[in-house]
Amino acid sequence: MPRALIGMLVAAVLAGCALRPGPPGSEARVEVMGVLTAAGHARAEAWRSGAERRRDAATGLATLAGEGRVLLARCALSGFEAVLHRVVLPVGAPVPPEGALLRVRLGDAATPDMVLGPVTDPPGLVRGRVVQGAVDDALLAQHYHRFRGSYMLACTPRG
Repeated sequence: MPRALIGMLVAAVLAGCALRPGPPGSEARVEVMGVLTAAGHARAEAWRSGAERRRDAATGLATLAGEGRVLLARCALSGFEAVLHRVVLPVGAPVPPEGALLRVRLGDAATPDMVLGPVTDPPGLVRGRVVQGAVDDALLAQHYHRFRGSYMLACTPRG
């Protein structure tokens, strides 16, 4: 993968993304990419839009990142649209491992996207890259999008 493309992807992850898988209050599913530290959050400020910076300030995202409660996560809206989330863990919740699948309640201009818990239904969902045949074809069709040569968890089930 070209370095410029990798740099743009890293900037997009750190900056957050304007695409949303649903309206505030709705649920989405995401795959954990890692913890967003306070330093990582601060570095990404230059890449964020004014609206994103205002939302970060209103939701206290910088403080939450300093507490180790903000995760970077992803899901796919389609085969060509990925959503990169910054999601907040409940107080006292353990940090899930990279690749964990989580349910998230989408926030609004004053509320961050909050982790509700692990994705538990349906059984058989797997993290990360999905190899055709490793997952039942019907499960694959309903819960994943083919994205850049691999499969990414769909933000919401299809069909």
